[in-house]
Amino acid sequence: MANYLANVNYTIHIIFLKEEGGLIEKLDIKINRWDVKNGRLYFSVFKIRNLVKNIDPDIIFPWMGYLNAYLAFCKPLFADKIVWLCRESTIPSLMNPNYRFPKLYSFFYKFYNRYSYIICQSGYMAKDLEFNFNIKKERLVVINNPVDFEKVTLSLKAPVVKPVAPENSINLLYVGSLNKWKRVHLLIEALILLPENYYLTIVGNGTEYENIQAMTIKNNISGRIRFILDCNNPYPYYAASNCLLLCSEFEGFPNVALESMASGCPVIGFNIKGGANEILENYGGFIVPGDMVSDFAKSILNVCEKQAIDKDKIIAFCKEKYDLKKIMGQYQSVITG
Repeated sequence: MANYLANVNYTIHIIFLKEEGGLIEKLDIKINRWDVKNGRLYFSVFKIRNLVKNIDPDIIFPWMGYLNAYLAFCKPLFADKIVWLCRESTIPSLMNPNYRFPKLYSFFYKFYNRYSYIICQSGYMAKDLEFNFNIKKERLVVINNPVDFEKVTLSLKAPVVKPVAPENSINLLYVGSLNKWKRVHLLIEALILLPENYYLTIVGNGTEYENIQAMTIKNNISGRIRFILDCNNPYPYYAASNCLLLCSEFEGFPNVALESMASGCPVIGFNIKGGANEILENYGGFIVPGDMVSDFAKSILNVCEKQAIDKDKIIAFCKEKYDLKKIMGQYQSVITG
């Protein structure tokens, strides 16, 4: 979003709590960058206030749930003339219990009505804020995440990824972090139930990596699974796979599903709360009709062996609905409104 707006006559400033990470190098040179140099939000608010005073912006637009909530609480410290918008990044009622101080985060969400508008990635997310945190409905705007198809096209030109499976086998894919609420162990349980010509590639890392790896060894299926722990470009993996698998406990609006469909790879989602089904109910998406791992395995068999998958049609549908220019037009309507 920052790169796009920086090239359509907006002056963009990004304030980092700590300027680090692989995405820094992808920021457009037109973007002004400010580093608070303190990764802990609670001790940075006065530095942020001073930077905002020097920048003198028309709009403040925080982008992550916990940060949005804390800054809403601190809003009286800032100049009254500034318009405040935010983008919610998760399902607060489901995510907050995973934080160290869940009651504190839920308390901060009580101040969300201080924002002029809250951008929600999905309808489920908007309803969660409205009914669980008493956010005024008129402040909630649903705008889906976008897909940059120019980036997808360039990324797919990277060298073709060699699948782990022998020729004529079925390649399954997971892309994402390996944390408890991603429930990657369900993928392993489903793979155990599938024929031996089904193979799984896991792209990602996290706290559950060792547990997942041990589970594959215990069930004698480590030869059918490979782990890609570090990956800057997942698109060739989407293109080389028969389908992407999702089984998170909850998802706000999973970008990996959009990335997969933009590459022509269908997506199967298993028992996911949140906004994921708003993607999967469309062409190229499949929702498992049941909440048992055996239902998950049956759906994988059905999609990979019985469904006629038209990759070009999946890409065309995804582009029509989620193209970057279309979504950014919706953002600009809110910003200028």
